[in-house]
Amino acid sequence: MWQRSTRLTILVALLVAGTCLVFGLILAGGNVLKIWSRGASPADIADCLNEKTPIPRSMAVMVCGRALTLADLDYRTHAKLLVRRGQLQNLMKKPDDALTDLDAAQQIDPYAPGLQRERAVSFLALHKIRKANDAITLALNTNQRDAEAYYLRGMITADMSGEASATASAIADFGRSLALNPDNPVVYRMRAAAYIASGDKRSSLPDLEKLYQLTPDDTWASRNLCAVQAIIGTPDKALAVCAQAAKQSGNAGEARGNIAFSLLRLGRYQEAIAAWNDALSSADDFPPFLFCRGYTEERAGAMTEAQRDYQQARGLDADIDRKMARRGIVPGHKDIYATD
Repeated sequence: MWQRSTRLTILVALLVAGTCLVFGLILAGGNVLKIWSRGASPADIADCLNEKTPIPRSMAVMVCGRALTLADLDYRTHAKLLVRRGQLQNLMKKPDDALTDLDAAQQIDPYAPGLQRERAVSFLALHKIRKANDAITLALNTNQRDAEAYYLRGMITADMSGEASATASAIADFGRSLALNPDNPVVYRMRAAAYIASGDKRSSLPDLEKLYQLTPDDTWASRNLCAVQAIIGTPDKALAVCAQAAKQSGNAGEARGNIAFSLLRLGRYQEAIAAWNDALSSADDFPPFLFCRGYTEERAGAMTEAQRDYQQARGLDADIDRKMARRGIVPGHKDIYATD
């Protein structure tokens, strides 16, 4: 009886969802058909330049092309239409097509809004880093309050330096971008990644927290916030975010290990030992987990079990003591991060 009722509920839910989807497609299709079927008109200019347009990007490209055929376009509007179509081509991962439009716009109005920034996007996609740098320099000379331009310059600086977003100048540009647009999760992610790559995990923590607030379903955000909070942040906070990361991540063992490490830092040794057991069930014989479980057992007074885990970890990785000492896990020391 219960199975029959459940099946009926599922079928009704699917029917309702399917009906909503069909009506949504009909409404959207009606708008698309209306725009598609009309001839070139001044309305195409507004539809092309509308960055929040509901129509698909490929159709927006068509609308821009149709607008460009209109007679009596002033040069500024002509350039804006070309820049917008170039932007759409960039979003569609067609940088060569984008550059064709953007170069044409530059011939008409080299100061068209967004022109040089979009040229930089195209050059970056084509791995022409120096040309991207020249374009973004022009963009910022034209508009020093372009948040996306600062973000792009940060990306370009990182690429030119050969570092993975780990230069001070890239981090500074990400900061300038966020000062102008403080709710852009992409920039928080890149600045956090830059800090982490440079070894400054503590500075990455505020960005990771903001990124997680803006995009709680982002696996990268939860995984990295979990790791940084567990190691150098607030262990109580780490427990909540690591539980979420364990559900989201394809590598649940990493999040479970960070849960165990947080419990260790909180002095909840029996819970931590159980958490290490759970982590090791997802990462069999992982030397750092074995070593940390041994350290936790030592703190809990289970010396026989601790020595067994230390020995097993050393058998798998002869350098494990030095590696774990960098995290402050030193057998015989009572405090994590002991320096002597």
